[in-house]
Amino acid sequence: MNISSLRIVNINPTPIIQEVSNCFPSVIYFSATLSPKEYYHTLLGGKNIREDLKVISSPFDKKRRLILVDSNLSLKYKDRNDTISAVFNDIINLVQCKKGNYMIFSPSFQYLSLLQACLEQYKKTNDISLIVQTSEMDSRQREEFLSNFKEDNNRTTIGLVVLGG
Repeated sequence: MNISSLRIVNINPTPIIQEVSNCFPSVIYFSATLSPKEYYHTLLGGKNIREDLKVISSPFDKKRRLILVDSNLSLKYKDRNDTISAVFNDIINLVQCKKGNYMIFSPSFQYLSLLQACLEQYKKTNDISLIVQTSEMDSRQREEFLSNFKEDNNRTTIGLVVLGG
């Protein structure tokens, strides 16, 4: 029998995280969300959520944040092929309003590649910069990716990333 690849997946990392965390007098876990709180508290080995979990507010200016939701679209796995065109149109309608930096979060790398194909076509006739996350990015590549988003960009920059990726 020839085995060409092997993948080991740890379904419950809690014991490993607890073992490593117990080696230190204190541990700080950082995440943009850590939500739902109870899930991550348990996953990270917390014992008393009221004492263990400290939540700090975001350092980012809320006045510079805009969250738009198109509640008519579904990104559920079964609906993705049917809604890609409408999602693409929403993105284009948004980025045409104002030059700037945009980060588009995709539910998966597969969906990201569908969006990428649409945006590559759009890019052929429009002055935009498209930067796409890959699943194998190391820390240097992630820093390089983020360095494309400058405050004084003279053209629209669109970053495609996977949510939680």
